[in-house]
Amino acid sequence: MKSTRTTLSARQRCCVFVAALFALNRRTEAYSLLRKNLPRSAFPILFLQELFIHLSLVLGFPAMLEGLEFLKHMRPDAKRGGTRMNVRGQKEGKRILKRIYGGQTEKLLDNIGEIHSQARSMIVHDVYGRVFSRPGLTLKERELINVTVLAIQGLDRQLHSHVRGCLRVGVEVTMIRETLSLVQRISKRNMQTARTLLRLVVSQRKKL
Repeated sequence: MKSTRTTLSARQRCCVFVAALFALNRRTEAYSLLRKNLPRSAFPILFLQELFIHLSLVLGFPAMLEGLEFLKHMRPDAKRGGTRMNVRGQKEGKRILKRIYGGQTEKLLDNIGEIHSQARSMIVHDVYGRVFSRPGLTLKERELINVTVLAIQGLDRQLHSHVRGCLRVGVEVTMIRETLSLVQRISKRNMQTARTLLRLVVSQRKKL
């Protein structure tokens, strides 16, 4: 994370770098980057723990556990356990969903319910109510992580939704562009499709 002109904060760039490297199965590089930056006050242990907990949503629990295990060895004096799980999962999940999906929330949930009868409640309660609602990461940081991983994975429908979500929670267009540039630089993959989606979302911005 070199010091260059950027619209992303140091924390946001950390989210993008770590998420991209984990998505590319280059965890050793992610750990090397974190070792250089762990002493900095900009990256408190709660932020780093929540970064890896959030990755469980897009890369699975094994990735989360790998990252938390690394932090355990790097910060042996850090308090274990972090913050408690939010017990108001359903209500809090719906609130956060509406912040990210806006007027499309009910349509989204109906579509998810059509895919699987229990998927709707899992998304609302577990994903958004119990993980997105945890302190330590902002919604902006969480959405940038999502965009990073989804762009690398080529999951364009979900990427489209989370690019819109980024704008809804206050991420600037220039910040999303910078994120995609970083992802392309790290992954050596063309992010043209993701950039096209971003242009489409920006052109429809009044409908967000």
